[in-house]
Amino acid sequence: MGSTAIGGLLDTTGDEAGRGPYPGVDGRRSETRHRRIAIAGLVALLIGSAVGVAVPAGSGWDFANFFDTGRRVAAGEIDHIYGDPSTLIAGEAPQGNMRFWGAPLSAPLYAWLTAFDPGEAMVVFKIENVLALFAGLGILFLHLRGFRAPPDAGWRYAALFVALALAYQPFWTVFRVGGQTTPTVFLLLAIGWVAHTRRRFVASSLLLTLAVLIKPGLLPIVAFLMFVSGLRFAGVAALVGGVTAAVSVWWLGWPLHQQFLARVLGGVGEASPWMYNSAVTAPVQYLEALAGAPGRTVWGGAITWGIRVLALAACAAPLLLARRRGLPEAARLHLGFLAAVVFGLLAAPIVWEHYLALLFLLFAFLAAIWRRIPARGRVLASLAFGLAAIQNLIAILALERLLGPGRSPLVDLTASLVKSAPLVLAGVLLWRYRETIVEAHAGAFSPRPAAAPLTARTPSHAV
Repeated sequence: MGSTAIGGLLDTTGDEAGRGPYPGVDGRRSETRHRRIAIAGLVALLIGSAVGVAVPAGSGWDFANFFDTGRRVAAGEIDHIYGDPSTLIAGEAPQGNMRFWGAPLSAPLYAWLTAFDPGEAMVVFKIENVLALFAGLGILFLHLRGFRAPPDAGWRYAALFVALALAYQPFWTVFRVGGQTTPTVFLLLAIGWVAHTRRRFVASSLLLTLAVLIKPGLLPIVAFLMFVSGLRFAGVAALVGGVTAAVSVWWLGWPLHQQFLARVLGGVGEASPWMYNSAVTAPVQYLEALAGAPGRTVWGGAITWGIRVLALAACAAPLLLARRRGLPEAARLHLGFLAAVVFGLLAAPIVWEHYLALLFLLFAFLAAIWRRIPARGRVLASLAFGLAAIQNLIAILALERLLGPGRSPLVDLTASLVKSAPLVLAGVLLWRYRETIVEAHAGAFSPRPAAAPLTARTPSHAV
């Protein structure tokens, strides 16, 4: 679905305040149109997913990483999951040549893939991705319904939500690489958002711990939440994380965890090229190259950490305002979880295109409060979404080939700035429009007045 169609769904100029959703004959026609758009979009999502599963793309990419890890676990070679990825597995060649970055305790999660041959396993893995993605989107949609302004209720928001999901390329990138764990993490975060808002801290801690085991780079999300969600959650999260770590070391041994820590700590300072990295700190490496530095520099490191401090301030700003305004705890927990997810992406040294799927939590929320956002904020939000939505791996690699080898660092810097722009703008939106975001939370979580008796209600439109 193109930007024109999405723009039409965002257009609210025809709504009349106080008349409720879809008043009158024209309103019923609008409801019918939005229902058809939502259903058509959902069908398109299903068809696109079926094509993504059926096309045998990515057998040597990310899928191979998880498949080979599962093979090593099944072969009793779990001690080698952080070694040379080209090492034989039970005497046979590996499927790919990618390093494994998950926590040791996550490795057994991929052993089930070995029940199939590589081709079948990739199809099953992609099907799991589709199920996780659809479940996550469904939970997210139902969860955010309470933020909609009345004229945006019903099928209008459903049509907009489905259109945004259909256009969002980070969701589709996983099919190009043979499948990924990002859709599963997306589902875990969607459920975790609901649980955390409802003060189900054991559940949210378990879900976040599992997400971090799968993708350790998301640890800043948990760290941020522990600081902003109160002592009770901090204690529960620390207990769940501590017990998980103790079980992992007891079961798999300390030497394997030493290898894992060495890989993760070594990866923090690695500079991934812009083709594979949408992190806000990625452009720093090209600034250093423009300055003629042979490698990473002290001043480049200072800029990197300065950017992260600014990211922390931007994500904390709406939470501080919410506390000053005296918002209910549920509202502050909800806002804290959203800010934590954004901060986790802003703080990450490497953000693959599919990681931007997690940023959809913010875009879905902004779509739900669209009528509240000032005009300039809508422009920024649209730009952020558009720059994230176009990050298609095939197109990006084609652009890199078009630019050719031996290009100026200035070209790489420009490309890196464009790729990191969605996350930069996400941080700007949280900071610049914190008033709007806090007011939306205040409205959604304020006590609702008791409903009037049925006989006293005024029908929304004549029948």
